[in-house]
Amino acid sequence: MVEDCCCDYETVNQLNNEVLHPLLLDLVKTPFYRYFKVKLWCDCPFWPDDGMCRLRDCSVCECPESEFPEPFKKPLSQYNPVCQEGKPQDAVDRTVDTRAFMGERELEGYGMLYTLRNCPKYASEESCQEENILYKLVSGLHSSISVHIALDYLIDEATNLWGQNLTLLYDRVLRCPDRVRNLYFTFLFVLRVVTKAELYLEEAEYETGNVIADLKTKSLVKQLVSDPKTKAACPVPFDEAKL
Repeated sequence: MVEDCCCDYETVNQLNNEVLHPLLLDLVKTPFYRYFKVKLWCDCPFWPDDGMCRLRDCSVCECPESEFPEPFKKPLSQYNPVCQEGKPQDAVDRTVDTRAFMGERELEGYGMLYTLRNCPKYASEESCQEENILYKLVSGLHSSISVHIALDYLIDEATNLWGQNLTLLYDRVLRCPDRVRNLYFTFLFVLRVVTKAELYLEEAEYETGNVIADLKTKSLVKQLVSDPKTKAACPVPFDEAKL
């Protein structure tokens, strides 16, 4: 069993190979999930940021006008997104309700939230379960990023050759069993979030101006959140009621 979860490793691998991964590969190619609006110039509350990076490949590509989804051309102010410079907990909407999703939601300082709300101040030095869960999630996220980097890596810049970097995969993830465990944990945690939001995700608007593509997006999302194989094999990937 994956630690702190309700599913075993073999089942996760099978579900990912047969159901989830093929659906997600198609889903990320749809216009709705390929493009997103973002305000790049919010002030960072933690350190000065001039927006410059030493690495050329860290830049964010802006969409050409011809590719930009029509509904996204509406002014950003329509959704009233602001740079969150106040208390982090005030920037988080905690409801899972159709009325709560207005568009872009910005969250800063995810690592600070548990200290403010979730963990009581114990007299002993023991860390609370919520704190352990958070650290496992962050570790799993880092592992996921490293796996993606290793999967499609610039092997030779001179010839623009891309491919798998198995040495990097081993050094960053596979040589540390806890990172592999946390990768699976984060996978199941996110799967629980997605399946728990099934009703909202099925009814959400996936509007980019491309009617055919948007219908495909909605269909793929519905398959993703309501697949019978997933529900049968792993009905509750992570039990948040234990927290």
